Amino acid sequence: MLSLDPDVSNALTQLSQAHNFSLATTLNNLSQTYEGINLIPLATDSLFRAAITNPAEFGLTNVTEPCLDPVTAITCTNPDEYLFGDSIHPTAVAHARLGEFASSTLLAEPVPEPSSELGVLAVG
Repeated sequence: MLSLDPDVSNALTQLSQAHNFSLATTLNNLSQTYEGINLIPLATDSLFRAAITNPAEFGLTNVTEPCLDPVTAITCTNPDEYLFGDSIHPTAVAHARLGEFASSTLLAEPVPEPSSELGVLAVG
């Protein structure tokens, strides 16, 4: 979230970290419970950090302010150059990059071989 009081920002960071820990624990438990399941976590925080650190690499010119002015409700004239549409939500361009990131992450994973029972069912 942009433009937050430091105390609010710290509290939200702690909440996010607690959520991520709980999510990692749940994914680990699912992996142990369901043998052969292939859960692929997507670390979107690293993508956002990269965009904030090097906006030009992402075709962005503004990663610190939202495109939508919360007071006047006027939208910027160049939303494709902003990381955030409002103080919380990414712009369409940022969502597209998230989609590309998700796709490349999934395509980088090996495809598991189907079990022999599924192979027999597929052949008939």
